[in-house]
Amino acid sequence: MSQLYPNLTKLYSIGKTVENKDLWVLAIGRNPDTHQPLRPHVKYIGNMHGNEVVSREVLLHLIDHYLTSYGNNDTITYFLNNTVVHIMPSMNPDGFNNSDIGDCFGVKGRGNKNGYDLNRNFPDYFAVNTAPTQPETSAVMNWTLQIPFVLSANLHGGTLVVNYPFDNYPNANGITKYVTSPDDDVFVSLSKTYSYKHNNMFYGNHCGDVFPDGITNGALWYPVTGGMQDWNYVQAGCMEVTLEISCCKYPAPQTLPGFWNDNKQALVDFLMRVHSGVKGIIYDQDGKVVPSATLKIKGRELVFFRSSKYGEYWRILLPGTYTLQVFNGINVTERSFDVHNGQATRLDIRSWTAASDSTAMHQGGLLLGYVPILPGKMKAVFLGVLIWSCVFCLDFNYHDNESLENFLRNMSQLYPNLTKLYSIGKTVENKDLWVLAIGRNPDTHQPLRPHVKYIGNMHGNEVVGREVLLHLIDHYVTSYGNNDTITYFLNNTVVHIMPSMNPDGFNNSDIGDCFGLKGRGNKNGYDLNRNFPDYFATNTAPTQPETSAVMNWTLQIPFVLSANLHGGALLVNYPFDNYPNANDIQKYVTSPDDDVFISLSKTYSYKHNNMFYGNHCGDVFPDGITNGALWYPITGGMQDWNYIQAGCMEVTLEISCCKYPAPQTLPGFWNDNKQALVDFLMRVHSGVKGIIYDQDGKVVPLATLKIKGREMVSFRSSKYGEYWRILLPGTYTLQVFNGTNVIERSFDVHNGQATRLDIRSWTAASHSTAMHQGGLLLGYVPFLPIFIMKSLAVQFLASIIVFISLSFSKEDGEGRDHPTYVVFDKKISIKEIIRFGGIRDESHGEM
Repeated sequence: MSQLYPNLTKLYSIGKTVENKDLWVLAIGRNPDTHQPLRPHVKYIGNMHGNEVVSREVLLHLIDHYLTSYGNNDTITYFLNNTVVHIMPSMNPDGFNNSDIGDCFGVKGRGNKNGYDLNRNFPDYFAVNTAPTQPETSAVMNWTLQIPFVLSANLHGGTLVVNYPFDNYPNANGITKYVTSPDDDVFVSLSKTYSYKHNNMFYGNHCGDVFPDGITNGALWYPVTGGMQDWNYVQAGCMEVTLEISCCKYPAPQTLPGFWNDNKQALVDFLMRVHSGVKGIIYDQDGKVVPSATLKIKGRELVFFRSSKYGEYWRILLPGTYTLQVFNGINVTERSFDVHNGQATRLDIRSWTAASDSTAMHQGGLLLGYVPILPGKMKAVFLGVLIWSCVFCLDFNYHDNESLENFLRNMSQLYPNLTKLYSIGKTVENKDLWVLAIGRNPDTHQPLRPHVKYIGNMHGNEVVGREVLLHLIDHYVTSYGNNDTITYFLNNTVVHIMPSMNPDGFNNSDIGDCFGLKGRGNKNGYDLNRNFPDYFATNTAPTQPETSAVMNWTLQIPFVLSANLHGGALLVNYPFDNYPNANDIQKYVTSPDDDVFISLSKTYSYKHNNMFYGNHCGDVFPDGITNGALWYPITGGMQDWNYIQAGCMEVTLEISCCKYPAPQTLPGFWNDNKQALVDFLMRVHSGVKGIIYDQDGKVVPLATLKIKGREMVSFRSSKYGEYWRILLPGTYTLQVFNGTNVIERSFDVHNGQATRLDIRSWTAASHSTAMHQGGLLLGYVPFLPIFIMKSLAVQFLASIIVFISLSFSKEDGEGRDHPTYVVFDKKISIKEIIRFGGIRDESHGEM
């Protein structure tokens, strides 16, 4: 067909099956691989279940019908001139090879070569799908996300009905019920188009089943987890239904003419519905198209769709009056329109001029300023503010190091009372490691105001985190005063954002490199996430300047919660990342705060638009989270160092399958992560907090604290005597160490704000002494697990090394003088103590 009709077809494979067979697709339309403005794409997929074969043959006949009718049938000619139809006759050729002709009701060949049902293998909006993603599923998802499909159907066998979303609901447990989608009216209409054009499906009484009008809501029939049609609708913005077209799954071949005759007109007319509803192009103020804009029909909650790379959008709707919403951060552009019977309404979105009281600013893929919905008091000054600030608009594109610095400088100048820009050090190539602190007067001390941080681009070739953090900065500063939640948070928290820890590596990376290593390391070629001191193993890699800068910074500021943004997968990774003598063997290594880390990780994954499905990038992670060592153990990771050495709870966020994807995908990544980034840091205000005082009422800096029963890890009070610890609801005991004495106080943690628990030193009568010397409470020694105190000599040596290592770093406004401090769990040499403790060994010149 592709050779006979070269101007009307394009044959391509979207990937391979388990048995390495191609998944073939034939695209049909006038010059189908040439872009034609506002020409929509539609698709049919057959033989998803290998033993349901009628669809496979029917789709081959549909291909023949389209090609032989072009130029001879006016309706089909017009349709193919204005539509591209993609037909995949078989999604499961491996299963087909394992099926038996005449098997009407069996399951042999239903699954793929690995035995997985492909229609239970997609990420599910309503439930966690734990089945590993199969190559056929992955290929279809990638294909669907690359082409702007508007309408689709998936052909099956076993009954005679059209099944439409939703197919599932939360905690379904096999209980059937009608689960209405936001576009239920459209799906019912589309389904009836097929059933009433089918020769007899509309009777609704076939194969021992009764379906009024020959259609059914999926969950009302029976709920399934991992179905393809719901994934298409929710995740890809493509309206898909499931067509069940034969009672027998693999009937005798002589019945095939009847099946083709029954379905022929229905197959043709169903796809023609793509030309109803609304369509248009999104333009910016310069007349440039806006790719990947996020759109929604107002009132149809939950589901969004996106403009194509050419700025086009389509949405099937029934006749009526609607409002189109175009989203850009906190702003929403709204335009009302009418849909009539017949061809789709054309509604282009263009930036309004000042004369029409709106300013449009191009944000590299999303639209700012299309009639933003702002509080009434702001409307009077909106235009002037918008024009003034447009000079500093952040676009959805990759920003080189100079542009990144300029953006941060602009933010610090525009919001002087809300931000503080500073560098924590230099890279190998002498580039600054910039951090923007955000909070109300962020360099002024406010009692018990915690500090949190985000670090991006640690691996130079993993760049989505870098751009997402720039947009988070923009979101925070523009939401302050307009969003009550963010305003309260920034009044009571200081957020430190480092968009790039490895700008040298970024300069050496290539756009479009999804899986490579070029640019991963710093200029010296060292992986910075294998460069930190490790609690479980000796790290022989020389400490890099970027690593040293981050450690010094982290020990100067009382960080409580942190995350490190990476790419290459979609999950949250939490401590521990390693264990003694790991030798790359994967196993779950529980930290003392495992319950907290799981909860923190789920906060992020479940606030992310789809991470919680746990089935992305060819990996399976239940709930979208994993213990680090269970994934793969590493030596020298940053998150374990933060947790053990700095008392800061840190996780690693993997936020993109591709490490350096195309820039037009960036709006989607921001949209996916925006709420998760905000809500994750808010967890800093849960658990317990307080101030440590000595017997004279003076604050006790650098006091060593621990939650009883959570062995191995301790944390310290700030220079102002403050402490914070994130905990889940429950009853706990706080331990404050003073030499050989321990102060213990029990407390309860509830949902909501952190419990306030101040500690005031006991008097001599209570067998505790507090020795205050120049702000440092000597005698508050680091907690050492009992099992390492095998001899007084070892204990004494460890204590001496701890005290001689009290080398203080330069303070900044909110900083804390922090000794380099190590917890020992084994006998180690003086040289190892010096190396691990961060004490400079001048004879070696390394940290």
